[in-house]
Amino acid sequence: MQLITPYSDNTMTYDAEKHQYILTLAYVKDKLGVDLPERVNTAPSDDPQKVAQAELERISDEIYSYIYAHNNNNEVQEYFAAKLESTRVIIRDAMKEQLAYNLTSGALSRFSGVNVKTGQVIDQKALRKAVIGFDAEKILDKIVPEIGVALTYQGYLMMPIGANVRGDY
Repeated sequence: MQLITPYSDNTMTYDAEKHQYILTLAYVKDKLGVDLPERVNTAPSDDPQKVAQAELERISDEIYSYIYAHNNNNEVQEYFAAKLESTRVIIRDAMKEQLAYNLTSGALSRFSGVNVKTGQVIDQKALRKAVIGFDAEKILDKIVPEIGVALTYQGYLMMPIGANVRGDY
């Protein structure tokens, strides 16, 4: 198994405090054709770049939360997400699809669960299931070749022998 040290490039940055990758604005513009600072700055801000960056961090949080919700051994999931090039690509592609989904659906993770127009309460379980877009979900369910299971695997995950958990990432 070829391990990597998490790194930042023109597609994603690695947040060493959160141990998560975050898409770059340049990648979003290149792949989705979206000027995110302009698109998400609906309540005009003095710093549209900061608003857009916060949106990309929320996307990262949604994807990682979705991954971690599938298994109790989040330390192992985090390790594989950080240390394998193939998982880096999976996470990048899932975040791209999740951002596209949020831009068209209105970011369901921020909904209160009440339809403001009708006053009707929306089932919280149904709302939570709809937070992650189908395309992002499909990507996250792909088998990671190095470990033989997906990042969303619900069975027992074992830390590789000699792994330096958070020691170099």
